[in-house]
Amino acid sequence: MENKTIADSLNPLIEILKDGQEGYQLASDATQTPEIRQLLADLSTERAAFANELQMIVHRLGEEFETEASTAGGVHRTWINLKSALTSGDDYAILTECERGDSVAMEKFQAALAGDPLPDDIRPTVARQSVAIRAAHARMYSFRT
Repeated sequence: MENKTIADSLNPLIEILKDGQEGYQLASDATQTPEIRQLLADLSTERAAFANELQMIVHRLGEEFETEASTAGGVHRTWINLKSALTSGDDYAILTECERGDSVAMEKFQAALAGDPLPDDIRPTVARQSVAIRAAHARMYSFRT
């Protein structure tokens, strides 16, 4: 697989990870429950680390890597802000939106894993991150129920 093609597969993942990083931080700041606040802050940190990991891979390939969250992610973060303001930091609503964001991330990661085969030295990183996103989604659901 050509380096440019690999970067084209990884950059959308970097964007969605940046979205998650920013969205989780906003959600953490909005919640009133210390346990949930910590979970969301930890997930924000995890997403930042995942994005950095993929950025380093793209850089190593000699290609340009994504540095910003997506425009759609900005809309999502705005919605979380609005929702938390309207509901006075309602944890259920915040967690529901975080789950929605993770659903989008899971779809993007599955598409990347199902598309053109990623090189053997990169695929395990993407697969590991995908599993972690699924686990975060499940944790969000468990806090909500």
